[in-house]
Amino acid sequence: MALCVLWQCYHLSSCSIAYMKYSKLTAINWGLPLAGHKLNVTPIATSRVTNHIKCITECAKTKGCVAINLGPSQAGEHECEMLQTTRHSLFNANVMLNSISNAIFIAKPDWTYVGPKTKCDAYPCPKKLLCISQEHESTGYTCVEPAKVGDRIISRRTNNKYFAGKIASISGKYIGILFDDGDTITHSLDDVTAVFTDTVPVSVEYKDHVIAAWQGSYAQYIGHVIEVSESQGFKVRFADNDESWYQKNQLRIFPIVATVHD
Repeated sequence: MALCVLWQCYHLSSCSIAYMKYSKLTAINWGLPLAGHKLNVTPIATSRVTNHIKCITECAKTKGCVAINLGPSQAGEHECEMLQTTRHSLFNANVMLNSISNAIFIAKPDWTYVGPKTKCDAYPCPKKLLCISQEHESTGYTCVEPAKVGDRIISRRTNNKYFAGKIASISGKYIGILFDDGDTITHSLDDVTAVFTDTVPVSVEYKDHVIAAWQGSYAQYIGHVIEVSESQGFKVRFADNDESWYQKNQLRIFPIVATVHD
């Protein structure tokens, strides 16, 4: 499938990327470029490009990329940073401890950040709360308070398995977790899928990626919502194709998603 870029133009000098699809990779509904800002995280890949459109194209070809930083022009080229998280979905202790505007999403002259549209762009949360959402213009989002030691969280223990616990420590670039069964683990703050606040989402919608326990197990797994029913709740399909119904208070939004489900 060929590269397809559609533009929505309000003025001759002001256009926003509305949609892009590259081959069989992620389709992202891109938001407006935010000039003078940078998402201050470690990129998963970098390249040299002539403009932000080229950078978005490189992002589409890079597995896991969901947002970009474009650096200042140097000899007609820009540094293109490809990111595996967005300004509204960086859900680790570094973000939970600090406001996004001060610690992660920073003012940076001559840099430009571009990410997908989300419900958090409209600032739906009460003042002083952080809005966390999924990519791809998902309607699911969660309002959370900045975290501190002792707060309830859900953390990855083994690959693709998550368990409930609390924050035991935060030091430098690391966060210590104490699970409810007494075991401990330490995660890097750069590991953006390692730790989630244990907060009931404000809303859950069809196709949202979620974390849920499987039939009474303490272990929680990543799945996605395949059906919504007023009487039964939310039907979730997991990676092994098992399915089960859940109520909203049994689900947690999984904020880092590199693909969407059709």
